[in-house]
Amino acid sequence: MKKYYIMAVSDDCNVGIYDAILVPKFSDSKGSYGLNPWYAGPEIYGESIPDLPSEMVLIEKRKYAFDIKKGSAFFYVGSRNFVNCLAQIKHNITQIKYISCVDSKNIERTDRSLAVLVTKHFMQNDCMENPSKDIEIKSIVFKKNWNYDLFDIRNISSGQASFFCSEHAKNIFEKMGVHCVKFIPLENINLGLSTHKDELYMP
Repeated sequence: MKKYYIMAVSDDCNVGIYDAILVPKFSDSKGSYGLNPWYAGPEIYGESIPDLPSEMVLIEKRKYAFDIKKGSAFFYVGSRNFVNCLAQIKHNITQIKYISCVDSKNIERTDRSLAVLVTKHFMQNDCMENPSKDIEIKSIVFKKNWNYDLFDIRNISSGQASFFCSEHAKNIFEKMGVHCVKFIPLENINLGLSTHKDELYMP
């Protein structure tokens, strides 16, 4: 049986909530940036997130060194190293856009090469043998023909906010030196994920 993991923040990089804002331009950070589709999500904008604008800036209010991080419920921020891994795995990422990264004073982070990653969220029925409204206590079992290596699921426990990955993807991430991630085997936890909630808020 194919083995899967939940990607969580490694202990040496767990610095709490990601203090960053993704906006078209720096001045937009003072407005209602949460109305942008990559924050507001498809409930407002339709079935999927619209194409990202041609120019975007990520304002990181602290200094980070991760390779993959969740920016909101609808996008991730990944390093060039992480993006380079994607050609070797099957994933549900539909948009990849390299962006500028600055600090809170609009000074460029020259040590960071980052991209915004937008995924097509799968539903339980797409990939799970045991879809259920009673999701907090059921263990995760993927369909036998499920062949994605990296993906996320939309209608799942509120405590789960991370990518799932296959052992194949895990091996590639480790070989490529993807930083600040640890891999929790699915058989160790159930969909409630209460014991891992803090670390699973990110990536």
